[in-house]
Amino acid sequence: IRLKQSDQECFEKYFCDRHWPSSGPYQEMSLQECVAKGMELGEQQSEVFTWLTCTNRGATDVCTAALLNKGITKDDTGRRYNCDPTSKSTLGILAIEGIILRLTRNLDKSRGFVNGALCKVIDKLDGHGYFIARLLGSANYVLVHPMEEGGERFLPCCYGYAATIRRAQGASLSLGCIYFDQRRAAGRGYGYVATSRFRTPGGCYLYGHMRRTDFLPVGGEPSA
Repeated sequence: IRLKQSDQECFEKYFCDRHWPSSGPYQEMSLQECVAKGMELGEQQSEVFTWLTCTNRGATDVCTAALLNKGITKDDTGRRYNCDPTSKSTLGILAIEGIILRLTRNLDKSRGFVNGALCKVIDKLDGHGYFIARLLGSANYVLVHPMEEGGERFLPCCYGYAATIRRAQGASLSLGCIYFDQRRAAGRGYGYVATSRFRTPGGCYLYGHMRRTDFLPVGGEPSA
């Protein structure tokens, strides 16, 4: 899909050098490379670099790439505790110090153990099923342990390097990247919702092609 000249200029002005093209005549960057670059930027700015995707599969791909950058393969995660099935992720949880997780249940609101809160693994207590994590928002420490529901046993969390745009509604991000991880255009409004999750334009990156259709308003084409 070709952008109109005015749209192209508008997008380029907004993203500037924060556009990481997946293909093209100028530069090609793989998802693995961009995830690594994002993690490096996060460490430099002492922030979590969060990817926003359209699909659960895209979020899983980003988290898989983030773990690979830490020397953890998908096979490694398959032999560990299952993450919360409501997260739609297929990656098992490894309680390794420094890993970023996203809590998925409201288990202790007084301490901040709530759905959507990001935390960092601090100390493993018993295998990969029981560990201490520090909440990135409040710096409170919480105990994460298995729970059972519907005959399934799992940990109330998933990896926190990526989330779908739908799940990120209401979030306020300092640093991250939008990834429209499907061949056809995203649903109307997705681009607006994704960009509005970031506190400043300077913290918002884009991976892949610039497509006007990903940023169409919910109500259709704007009137002239």
